[in-house]
Amino acid sequence: MPLGNATRDGLTLVFAHGLGSHKEQWETMISSLFKNADGLVKEAWSLEWQSHGESASRNALALENRDAVSIEDYADLIRHFVESPFLKGKTIVAVGHSASTTAWTLAVFQLTIPICPIVAFVFFEPVQLIPPIVESDIRIKKGIMNVQAAQSRKTTFQNMQQAEKYFRKRLPWSLWDPRIIETFLEHGLMTLPNSTEVTTKCKASQEVWSYEPYVHLLAGHLYGKLCTTFPVHAIFGERPEMYSKKTRDVYSDGKEGRVLASVAFIPRTGHLLVQERPDEAAQHIARVLSKVSLNKVDSIRAHL
Repeated sequence: MPLGNATRDGLTLVFAHGLGSHKEQWETMISSLFKNADGLVKEAWSLEWQSHGESASRNALALENRDAVSIEDYADLIRHFVESPFLKGKTIVAVGHSASTTAWTLAVFQLTIPICPIVAFVFFEPVQLIPPIVESDIRIKKGIMNVQAAQSRKTTFQNMQQAEKYFRKRLPWSLWDPRIIETFLEHGLMTLPNSTEVTTKCKASQEVWSYEPYVHLLAGHLYGKLCTTFPVHAIFGERPEMYSKKTRDVYSDGKEGRVLASVAFIPRTGHLLVQERPDEAAQHIARVLSKVSLNKVDSIRAHL
């Protein structure tokens, strides 16, 4: 992948993806970002959920012996990576989309390193479940709908040509940038052994587990602390597909510390905005990076 204008002293970006996706989801955006961020970025890492993408294939035997890899498990992976020698001495901007915004929220408050290297968060379509939960809460209903949709989704095809035809013609994939579709076909699908049949690398049973509300509610309880500790930048799609506009407003209503460093919207997109408009998403990240200071690590750690 062409990385463009990396800089020796710039920021390190760490990306985490949403449910049903894979680490390569970010490739198009990262490529665009390196070309247009004016030397602000030193390097970028994309962390894959253990039950998604190529990780699902590599972990196939281990996954047979457990119900699912939870968001807490993904958060643990993220935490271990941030604490690892790979990022020692680096200044990090954390980027998440959808369910990984919950994973990031859980991960950051479990860090044990002396100085937190994260200086900002960029959340695309955050899904932390901000309390309280009310009777017949529409957010809970949305989670149930997502489970039903994942369970009923077609996941196996006679061959790759049939799979490609299917995904290019049906929502939400038909709205995606063509480069993202190509990436999904290459990295999100696999051919079954001794067959021409093709299936998704991430099984529906792995995906639906993380639509359960309790872990998102836990992250919701931590969300205000996150915002008072770090600059948190939220970017939403113009179409309120996951949460209503009223629910989105809660993320920046000022109560219990819920104050965002910035809020932005990408026109003509919905919840899967990073798949639909990766170049515009990259532009928004570049805007955030231009505001991030490389000297905020110690002051952020003081709040933890």
